Formats: sequence, structure tokens, C-alpha cells
Amino acid sequence: MRGITLNFKNSLDINFNTVKDMVTGKSEVKHIAVVMKTRLNPTLGHIITKREVKDYKIVFDRRVITNKNHTQPYGY
Repeated sequence: MRGITLNFKNSLDINFNTVKDMVTGKSEVKHIAVVMKTRLNPTLGHIITKREVKDYKIVFDRRVITNKNHTQPYGY
């Protein structure tokens, strides 16, 4: 899955089957929210306890609409 950083917490919620169901429309879920409660601060080197929510969803916005409602890849 390109563009999704998978770690243990993400892999519990996001896998090939969930993304495939979102793309094909078999699932009613439009996005998946992953809640992270701790985070390592790389500059200071200690753990910060903070609630962080990341939403993962399928986005198709890299296309340009031309005449007759056809689309082409961005930069084509």
C-alpha cells in the first residue's frame, strides 16, 4: 500500500483487504481513523503523551478534467 506508513498500530486497522474494499466500494466505510496516544519527539528524544488521530481514505484528485468530461493524469 503506497503512501501509508505501516507500523503495528496501523496494521491492526489497515491492511490489503480493507483498502481493496474501500476502492471497489464493497465497504460502507469511507475512511479509517487510527488513534495514536504516544509519540516520540525526535529532537528532544523523549516520549510525549498526546492523542493524535490520522484519517486514511482513498483520494482521487490527481486528474485534470478536459473537454467532454474526460480526465487525464495531472501533468499529462
